[in-house]
Amino acid sequence: MGHGDEHRDKHDKHLEKRTVNQYQAAPAGEMECEIVAASIGEVAWKVSDDNPRGECLRLRLRPAGNYAFIFSDTPMDWHRMLEAVRKAADASSDFTPGQFVGCRVRVVLKHYTAKDGTTRATVAKWLPAPVAVKAPSGDQSPTLVDAIKAWERQPASASTRAPAAKPSRNAPPQYGAEDDIPF
Repeated sequence: MGHGDEHRDKHDKHLEKRTVNQYQAAPAGEMECEIVAASIGEVAWKVSDDNPRGECLRLRLRPAGNYAFIFSDTPMDWHRMLEAVRKAADASSDFTPGQFVGCRVRVVLKHYTAKDGTTRATVAKWLPAPVAVKAPSGDQSPTLVDAIKAWERQPASASTRAPAAKPSRNAPPQYGAEDDIPF
């Protein structure tokens, strides 16, 4: 075997290794992921008037299954999105990146085509972590009644119900038994 054949073998092994390490994008739709890395850093393409340095919460997610990592850069001035990330990870509101590492989150994924032509997955929506319900005693698992009681104890802001609104000024007046009804 000549020197050229040896070089070709090394090149073929390099290509083989590269194709073995290529992971396909996670499927679009709802999926569970683990946050495996988190940091706060500057991202050039996230620069805006409200975020002149492009400072972002940078997360790397490992989707369930054998798929490629998903990278999520959320600008620090996108407060509603950061709150959605925090709720999905069931984390405190101080946004220290370390608290996100190891968290399992549920997200809705969508696909996009990268500049190199490959299809990649990205987070379209962060889903809030389910409310943990504790069983009333010992070894019993929680029941539907326990879940309803836990839901009723939640503050109104944690609920998905719309806040109690002031009646429309166009609504007909409501009269009770004690009211004088105008004729």
